[in-house]
Amino acid sequence: MKASVRDAVARRRFWERFFASSLADRVLSGDERGVEVDLAALVAREGQAAPERGILYIVGAGPGDPELLTLKAARVMAEV
Repeated sequence: MKASVRDAVARRRFWERFFASSLADRVLSGDERGVEVDLAALVAREGQAAPERGILYIVGAGPGDPELLTLKAARVMAEV
């Protein structure tokens, strides 16, 4: 994977997408040969993909006390 996708951030995004997809479930179900073919195609596409655009979240915390964060703000911050 490292030879195909040189950028560490892109590799991390690739593996996040892989484990969130049905491919990971197919590996666990024993369809390793089928996944191998699909994974090779996915890696080839990833190596040619343009960098993803980022997302900016503005999170307010009142006067700066971290205990004043909303649950949604805490969830967004935990995703990063």
